[in-house]
Amino acid sequence: MVYLLYILSWAGFYFLHSLLASSILKQKLESALPFMRSLYRLLYNLFSIGTLSLLVLWMFSLSSAPLFIIPLMVKYIAGGILFSGIILLFFSIYNYNLGDFSGLNQMLNKQGTQGEHAHLNINGLNRFVRHPLYLALVLIFISVPWFYLTWPVVITAAVSLFYLPLGIWSEEKKLVAFFGKAYEDYRKNVPAIIPCFKRNG
Repeated sequence: MVYLLYILSWAGFYFLHSLLASSILKQKLESALPFMRSLYRLLYNLFSIGTLSLLVLWMFSLSSAPLFIIPLMVKYIAGGILFSGIILLFFSIYNYNLGDFSGLNQMLNKQGTQGEHAHLNINGLNRFVRHPLYLALVLIFISVPWFYLTWPVVITAAVSLFYLPLGIWSEEKKLVAFFGKAYEDYRKNVPAIIPCFKRNG
């Protein structure tokens, strides 16, 4: 029963993550509460970090002995994948305007209301893959369980990997609505999550 509740908690976290990121809900809240226009992104990130931290703490509190002993060679391979994911995560975040990404610029009125979608970013890693941040998370989620193979860790990775395609779909709906044909053309030339290193145009 506790594992079922744990699964539902992660599912609820990802559902809220997508719901609160939706443009429709954001616009309705900003219309009803004008002060949210400058605070929404920052509050959204703080809420996400807070709830994520609680879930991770719960994961470790539920975890006990590993399901079985992982061979050292498997750990080395998983370590390489994990390291690649962490490096990719760093460069993926670095490729964005951190002020916009965090919501600090919006709070300080350093830009308009377009937020993280102020312009279409097709430079850096985005030349090869549309969602390098999601690719980094895939690498992390498939490698971490091989270091600490318990049911809570496996469940966390599995639910997260299940959510990622839904997260990409939700994100791309917003991008198409915002950028229109520019993003449609970009999507035709650059894959979503498996990098393509050929030169386009």
